[in-house]
Amino acid sequence: MSRALSIALAAAAVVLIGPAMYVFSRAYALNTTLARISAGETPQQVITALGEPQQKRQMAPPQQGNLEYRYTIWPMSKGWVVRFRDGRVVAKFRQ
Repeated sequence: MSRALSIALAAAAVVLIGPAMYVFSRAYALNTTLARISAGETPQQVITALGEPQQKRQMAPPQQGNLEYRYTIWPMSKGWVVRFRDGRVVAKFRQ
């Protein structure tokens, strides 16, 4: 195999494997960090731990929580959710 072909195959492997490794490492980081978040933490503490959420939603008062942070990773269809009531974490789960 020529040197140019070897370099091209190595570059192709990096281009294909790199994004997949990012998705898996980000999912692992979100899972482990979400496990460490406790009820009663503030939105700022959650942002410090998990980063800015991809989506912030105001919830209707009858539902559990009045603010919801959603974290997602493309191309995964499921995400991670943290709900707050009165500025404190009340629920966290994978959806």
